[in-house]
Amino acid sequence: MPISSQVRPRSALHRPRRVIVLTVPPVEELDLVGPIQVLSAANRLAGKPVYSVEVATNGEDLKVEGEGGLLSFLAHGHYTALKPGFDSLLLVCGLGTRSARDQQLFAWMRSMAPSVRRLGSVCLGSFLLAEAGLLNGRRATTHWKFGQELTRCYPKVKVVSEPIWVRDGNIYTSAGISAGVDLALAWVEEDCGNAIASEVARELVLFLRRPGGQAQLSVSLAVQANEMKSIQDFGTASNRCSVSADHRFRIVTRRKTVAGSGRHLLVDDYWAIPLGKGGACVHFLDLDPEGI
Repeated sequence: MPISSQVRPRSALHRPRRVIVLTVPPVEELDLVGPIQVLSAANRLAGKPVYSVEVATNGEDLKVEGEGGLLSFLAHGHYTALKPGFDSLLLVCGLGTRSARDQQLFAWMRSMAPSVRRLGSVCLGSFLLAEAGLLNGRRATTHWKFGQELTRCYPKVKVVSEPIWVRDGNIYTSAGISAGVDLALAWVEEDCGNAIASEVARELVLFLRRPGGQAQLSVSLAVQANEMKSIQDFGTASNRCSVSADHRFRIVTRRKTVAGSGRHLLVDDYWAIPLGKGGACVHFLDLDPEGI
């Protein structure tokens, strides 16, 4: 039988994609664990090994310390010992190691960039990509707190601070912490399709899958913060008043629609209803749409 007409083994048809997670310790723990968990869940839900994940380090030993001081991880090996032929490379560092100056590592990254299908970073890893010269002339993002610093230190990089992740060519950069999960989900969608990516998001109990253009600063969190501050302000004001037993309050809410940030939102409008005799309803939260 001619080779072209033979049925190839299933293992050859579904060879796992090698993903190298390159750490520069100490690392932000969730930046490391989050993307790996996404890829692991994709393997399980796809019913086949889509990804083969290897953790590498530039450290002198294989122990990868977490910045929080409570967790540490064990890398598979040093990055210089990696066998060639990997599909994607994801860079993870920490707050302090964003300023690492490992010229050997940067030279290796520059040599790998043209041959890998995807080169990505989580959070402050974008600083290391920029130091290696890999972001020159490219759009890139990082954690919103460090966008101005990235712009100041690397003027050749087109820093965009709002998106949670950005792709420019084969290079992906993402914002901090949970945005690494969003970037990994985007890779799963590219490789496995929307159905598997959505199933992974559901299994990880994510509220929603955020596209790369999603803003880092959440409108919903801003609304929630305003609500909680108003409730606290009401509590403080009521404590300053002389309130008798006949003037206890019951807090009720009424849903209302406000316009803000180019969209309409449903928010809670809070009222305090006196339970005793006399007294008027106190409207102690009325969100200003201009402030959302």
